[in-house]
Amino acid sequence: MIGQTIGRMDAYNIKTGKKVWEGGQWAWDDVKDGFIYYSEMDKGGEYAVLNRIRVETGERKLLYREPLPEKLKRN
Repeated sequence: MIGQTIGRMDAYNIKTGKKVWEGGQWAWDDVKDGFIYYSEMDKGGEYAVLNRIRVETGERKLLYREPLPEKLKRN
């Protein structure tokens, strides 16, 4: 089960109630082929990135990144 609150997602095993992973982002639509795909600004505030999370394990992978325009970068 995937729950969403303001700015993050958490996944739980329904049978055990154990949290499987947490910390996804708003910009996602649906689970596709066992993954959630989402975009965000990287932690350094320099790039827009596209990531995926494997729903069953919480494994994350960076798929793409590109520099943000100067006016959107964190200063």
